[in-house]
Parts: sequence; C-alpha cells; structure tokens
Amino acid sequence: MIRIDNLRDALKYIGYQKQYSPNAEVWSINNRGYTISIDFTNKRINYPVELKAYRETTKNFSSPENFVVLECITRLLSLGYAPNQIELEKPMPGGHTDTGGYCDILIKDNEGNEFILIECKTADDNSSREFSKAWHRMQEDGGQLFNYFNSYRKAKALCLYTSDWQKDACEYSCRIVSMEDNEEYLRADNSLKGYNKVTEEKGGKEEYFKVWKNTYDCMRQHNVSGRENAFDKLVNLFLAKIVDEIQHTDNLQFYWRGAAHDDYYNLQDRLQLMYSRGMKEFLGEEVTYIDNKTIADSFYLFKNDPDATKEKILDYFQQLKFYTNNDFAFLDVHNQILFRQNAEILKKVVRMLQDMRLRTDKAQSILRRSF
Repeated sequence: MIRIDNLRDALKYIGYQKQYSPNAEVWSINNRGYTISIDFTNKRINYPVELKAYRETTKNFSSPENFVVLECITRLLSLGYAPNQIELEKPMPGGHTDTGGYCDILIKDNEGNEFILIECKTADDNSSREFSKAWHRMQEDGGQLFNYFNSYRKAKALCLYTSDWQKDACEYSCRIVSMEDNEEYLRADNSLKGYNKVTEEKGGKEEYFKVWKNTYDCMRQHNVSGRENAFDKLVNLFLAKIVDEIQHTDNLQFYWRGAAHDDYYNLQDRLQLMYSRGMKEFLGEEVTYIDNKTIADSFYLFKNDPDATKEKILDYFQQLKFYTNNDFAFLDVHNQILFRQNAEILKKVVRMLQDMRLRTDKAQSILRRSF
C-alpha cells in the first residue's frame, strides 16, 4: 500500500522530482505542459487548474486512497489524456444510495461525454483488503461502479483501480468492465440480453448488472467427458500456444480478449488454425482446416448479391466446423447448445493458460497442475 512513509519513493519511481523551495517540501512532475505538485509541508496535492475537482477530499494526505487517485491521474496524463477530460469526485444525483455517492475519477471523451468511470481502492496488504472486497462486491451486486453507471450511462467502461508500492516498484492493477455490447457475441445466442436492450426497456442498475453477470461474465460449470479426453484437448491447446509464442510474439492470438471484443467462434477459429500449423510443423501431420478469412476471401468474385451468398455459406461452414466434435471438444459436441457449453470450458482453460509461457524449462509442470 502507498502510505505517507513510502510516498516519496513511489513519487520518485513514477517520475516526480523534488523541487527547491525554502519554505516547503514540494515534489512535482510535468506531463506535456501540465504540472502536478505534492506539498509535503502542508500535506496538499495540487492538480492542474484545468482538472475539475468537485470536492477537496482527494487533494490532501488524509487517506492512503488519495495516493491511489494521485498515481492514477499521473498515469492518465502520461497516456495522453488532458486535464480538462478528467473530473474528480463528481457527485451522483440524490443521496448516497443506488444513484448517490461520488465517482473518484470520471474521464470524458473528446466530445465531452462520459467515457470511463474509475473507482480507486487501496491495495491489499496484511491490514486491509479494500481492493479485493470492492471487486467481490462488484461481482455480487455491481458495487459502487454500477451505481455510478446508473447515473452516467454514456460511459463505455467501468474501472476498479489500485496501485501499490512493492519491492521498490510502484505497480498498478485494475479490473475493467466494458459497457458496450458485442453484437457478434450476442448473435451467437439469441437468448442472451445486451446493455442496449436494457436501455430500450428503461432498466436500471440491477438490469445492467445482470447483463454483465449473465451475458459477459458467466462462469457456468459443465461435466467434461472423461479425463483422457480432457488431457488430449489440453495437449492440443499447448501445441497451439507454442505456435502462438513462436509466430505471434508481438500480437499473441492465444487470448480470450473479453466478451466486448471477442466471441467463441473467433477464439476457436484462431486456436484451430494455430493447432493445424503446429501439427504440420512439429509432427509432420496435415490437418484439414479452413479458417474464416480463407472462406470469406473465396467469395469476393460473386456478382449477384455477394454479401448474402457469403453470409449464408459462412453459416453452413460455421455449423460444420464448430457444431461437430473438433480438436478442442472437451464435451461431445453435435449442436449449438453443446457448442456453447464446450466453449465456456474452452474459454476458462484458455484464460488459465494465456499468461503462461510454455517455451521455458518450467512447462513440464503445467500438465501435472491441470489435473
């Protein structure tokens, strides 16, 4: 946790410098002409005048959470946001209820609309677990951020943010929830409800939270058809991941990009393509596989209503490719419902493996830990 006793070290680490002042101890940083200064003598945090603060509560040393806000704003300015795009402690309409409270940081887009709502919490340590508690509450009922979104529904994302001073380094962590619908993801299952539907129905915080929980963050459990089959599919995934680490070092494909930017079809399409390349390169086996891009490119010469023709044939190929057993079928897949159930399992396994690096001497233990 960043506290007063380690604040100077944290400031120095993120680029602040101590300034000469005969009457006060001041540290400051300049980002693209905008200055933030920290006055240790008077225990004040001074942000650029263009940055609007509705209250003074986060501009002093009264709480370690204020130092998280300070680090976050410093990072935002370094990323290119202008001070006039950032607002502190913006009040919600009403009291401190479902629509009340104060949003720690509100980022506006270039048109002045709400873009990101940020709630800052102190990092977990032996004395406090504020960040974990806030994330747990957000998963349970939406927490403070969904309250804020209920007032500022133009926001594109919600962010739970913390920063910490650990082992002589200042590190941040965040949980980001996209509030934009992934239309392709929704089309994959007509029973799923999106944020836009809630808006059309004039729903509130609870309905928006249910969309996130049930549509974009569902973590249902399924029965896998046999440990031997699961082992085979894990080996196939490891092969696809090794190919990814070799061929896509700067743009890894073995990643679940989140429901806002990915869907089960594209995820599996990427995995199957990398698997087929691995089988040919490492085992000398040809695996028949046609990726979506190859299929789509095959129809560009059609003259009469090519879009409709391509869409229909892609749908047929999709059923043949995905609604039958394949190299990543943990379940026995033969229809769309079973495909989605298997895709849930596949997504969880990919998320478990995606941050690992298999091309190391530690890879031998991964299979053992998976069973």
